[in-house]
Amino acid sequence: CLWQYNIAVATVAGGKNEEKVAEISNLVKRYTTLKGGKTLPATEMQECRENSEAMAGEYARVYHSEAMKTLDVNLLAHAEALYKVYLDNYPDGADYANNQFYFADTIWFRAEKSKDPRLQTELWENAAVAFTDVVKSGKLDPKLMKEAAYASVLAWKNALNVDPRVKSTPPEDGKAYDKVPEPQEIPAREMKMLEAFDIYIEYIKDPKDDELVGMKFMKANMYWRYNQFDK
Repeated sequence: CLWQYNIAVATVAGGKNEEKVAEISNLVKRYTTLKGGKTLPATEMQECRENSEAMAGEYARVYHSEAMKTLDVNLLAHAEALYKVYLDNYPDGADYANNQFYFADTIWFRAEKSKDPRLQTELWENAAVAFTDVVKSGKLDPKLMKEAAYASVLAWKNALNVDPRVKSTPPEDGKAYDKVPEPQEIPAREMKMLEAFDIYIEYIKDPKDDELVGMKFMKANMYWRYNQFDK
């Protein structure tokens, strides 16, 4: 582990970004391979954990910060990769909650910058899921919790708006219905958006929250669009 740590440090000092991400990832992999056994003494195992966790989290944030300044999506992809390495391997890490939020933020930013409608749709969906996971973890302070819940709803909205597969409904002709329309099945992706509304409503408890009534209205409006009038 110490050998791989030295390789990662040397690569960070003079390697290409792809090489840096690869060697930091290899360091984390070395830690996760060793932690299940008794190969290293406890003190060395703890050092291995601290070095690998620190490098993954620190350089994810370095790439993230630089990407925000330069708007370089390649740097953002490197940040996203290292955040994922951290989240997959250090669920009890001190920075887990914040890195989970930042990970979702990198996907959001990539979705904003994408020019490919289908890829953009996929990224918006991934961002929505990532922000939902942040909220469900319940580990963030209330301000970031609200921001994550709101971002999840907006990400689903954006996914539905940009997806070329979504067909618009014909406008109303202004005539009264002869009978109450039959309920329609809500498509799977719209159901995901309903879940995002529910998560916001469940986790954001402040009755004075400006967005809470709006979320309830949009939830009701979704049911109305699909003739589910009882709901």
